[in-house]
Amino acid sequence: MFSLLCAALLIASVHCWYTCDELEFCSNIRHNYDGTSFSLSNILVNDAVTGTLVNNQNGESFALKFVALDGDTFRLTVQDADNSRYTPEADVLKAAPTEQPIALVSSTDDLTVLSVGEELVVKLYSSPFQIQLLRDDVVVLEVNKANRLTINNDIKDKSLALDISFPVANAAYGLPEHGEGLSLRSTGPGSSNSYRMFNVDNPAYPTYTGESLYGAISVLYGVSSSSVSSGIFWMNGAQTFIDITNEGDGVDSLFISETGALELFLFAGPTLKDCVRQYTALTGVAPLPQYFTLGYHQSRYSYMTQEDVETVVTEFDNHNFPVDVIWLDIDYSYGYEYFTWNYTAFPNPEAMQYNLAATVSGGVVQAVLSADGCLECIESSSLLPCTLHSNWHTNSMCTVTGGGDIAIYPVSTDSHLTQSGAVLTLNSTHITNDIVS
Repeated sequence: MFSLLCAALLIASVHCWYTCDELEFCSNIRHNYDGTSFSLSNILVNDAVTGTLVNNQNGESFALKFVALDGDTFRLTVQDADNSRYTPEADVLKAAPTEQPIALVSSTDDLTVLSVGEELVVKLYSSPFQIQLLRDDVVVLEVNKANRLTINNDIKDKSLALDISFPVANAAYGLPEHGEGLSLRSTGPGSSNSYRMFNVDNPAYPTYTGESLYGAISVLYGVSSSSVSSGIFWMNGAQTFIDITNEGDGVDSLFISETGALELFLFAGPTLKDCVRQYTALTGVAPLPQYFTLGYHQSRYSYMTQEDVETVVTEFDNHNFPVDVIWLDIDYSYGYEYFTWNYTAFPNPEAMQYNLAATVSGGVVQAVLSADGCLECIESSSLLPCTLHSNWHTNSMCTVTGGGDIAIYPVSTDSHLTQSGAVLTLNSTHITNDIVS
C-alpha cells in the first residue's frame, strides 16, 4: 500500500510540479531572448500618465497607464487595446487605491520626467521603454532596464514578462511560499530553477529548488543596509516564474507569467518596514488568529472513519487532556473531492461534529454566572449533562457574547464577570479539515 502511495505521488510530481524549463512559454522567454524592444508614444500627463506601448518588431500596440498612489506607491498597467486580459484586482486589492496628483517636470521625445512630492521623481524613457524611480536623486527601482519586456498576443500564447531591478539593494526578500532561506538566492538561466508561483499540495517538497507550495504571493523587496529599500508587487493570477540575480551589486529580477494583464505596483520605501506597509495598504494585513487556534490541535495521517475520530477524542477526555481542534485529512471525503463526505466511513458527519463539540474537552453549553460566582447550567447538548465539570467552575475559559463582540475571560478572576446573569458560552472543540491547512 505504501509503495502504491509513493508511486502515485511520484506520478503526480511529474505532472504537477513543473520547472520553467519544462514549460514552453516560460523556457522561450527565459532562454531565447530575441532583442525585441518596446517604445512609448502618445504620452499624456494629467492626473495619470497614459500612452501607447508599441512592439518595435511586429507593431502590436498596448495601452499603458502609470499612476501615483497614496503612500509613495505607483501602479503600472499594460493592457491589450480591447482591455481583454484578466486582472485579479477585485480578488486581491482590499479597495480601489487612492490616486495622487503626478506633476510633469519636463518632456522631450525621449524622456518624460515626473515628480510626486519633494522626494520622488519618475523618469519615463520612450525608446526603448524604461522606467526609473528615484528618491532624493537615488535610483531605487528600474523597470525594463534589461529590455526583457515581452507581451505575446498570439491566440495560443498570451505570456508576458518584465524585468525589474533594485540597483542599491544587497539582498532580496519575499516571494512566499517556497522552501527557501529568508534571503532569496540567485537563480537565472544556467544556475538553478526559477521560483514558481502556482499553488500545489506538495507533501514532500525539496528545499532550495524554487518549487511552489501552498501559497503564491508575487511581492518582492530589494533591501539595502546602507541606502533606500524598495519593493514591487506583480499582481497576476496566472502561473508565474521569477528569476533572481543577487550577487552583491544590486538585485535583478525577471517575472514571467503564462497570461493576464501586466499589473505592477512599485513601492518607494524608504525602509523595508515602509515597503511592507505600502504593500499591505493595497491587500490588507493578515488577520489575528482566532482564539481556538492557540489551543491544542490533534492531527495525524489520517482518521479513516467517524468511529476512529470519536474514539480518539473520547480517549482525550478519559485522560483529562484538553483538545481544541481535531484535523481530518482528505479521507473524510468522497473520492477525494472537497466539500463532500464519504458516508460509508462517516455515516453521520453532522452528529459527529455536534457530539465532539459536546465533550469535556470542549463543551457546547449555555450557562449564566450566578451571584456566588458559580456557573449554572441553562442548556446543554445531548451528551453533556447539566451538571458541569467541576473545574469549569473555577478555571474554565469562557466566551462572553454580546453586541456582536466575543471576548475570552477566566471565570474565576475577571472582574467583568462578577455580575449575576452574564450569559456565557463554553468553548467548543473545533473540527476542521485540510482545506485550510
